[in-house]
Amino acid sequence: MPLVILAACERSKTVSSAPEVQASKAQLDALPPELSTFLDEIISNTADEDRVTIKSAGSAEEVVDHMGAGMALRNGELNRYDSKVRKLLVRSGLFHRDDMSGIILLSAARRVRGEPIKFNEQVAEYRNIWAEEDKIAPTDVTCPLCKQEMEIRGPGHPPEPGWVKNYFQGECPSGHYFWYYHTDGWRTAEEVEATFGEPESGANRRSTASKNSDSTPAGGTP
Repeated sequence: MPLVILAACERSKTVSSAPEVQASKAQLDALPPELSTFLDEIISNTADEDRVTIKSAGSAEEVVDHMGAGMALRNGELNRYDSKVRKLLVRSGLFHRDDMSGIILLSAARRVRGEPIKFNEQVAEYRNIWAEEDKIAPTDVTCPLCKQEMEIRGPGHPPEPGWVKNYFQGECPSGHYFWYYHTDGWRTAEEVEATFGEPESGANRRSTASKNSDSTPAGGTP
């Protein structure tokens, strides 16, 4: 997939008292192998003239193609649940494919330019933006029951009365469901409802013991 010229698309950043997710100084330039390998694939398919443009631009941010290459990533690699780079980004605490594609393309541009990629710093920036909306994704995506890696859905309000927090849903390959809120950790539906006294009923409740036969598979990140 070629890296093409980009019209940078950034969320506005505001100052707030929301909890921050800091990248330590030692981690700023750490680059997981899954991302490094994927960046090499992107760059190897980037035309020489595009590389020249990337290197001569005023900044790496100026050459991120959010609507072109970014959309191709979101509809392709980042839409595959078996993608190694997607799984890495989910485990890093990202859930929105716009954020994932932005990090991949900016990292590729920085690598072409010979600049520090600062992966963890980029991740922390996006997580801080979502913290403004009280949407802090889990970084531990291991099923509490069987220890398999879960697919993550959310954030959003489950279809149950009384669920007022921005919960993320996790589903493992064995069909165990858990719900995550950043101050609570992973909980069963029963444990969540016990905090506000919701009756033990509801057509959409997911059991941690097994998946209902008529349930639909949990989706991935948006």
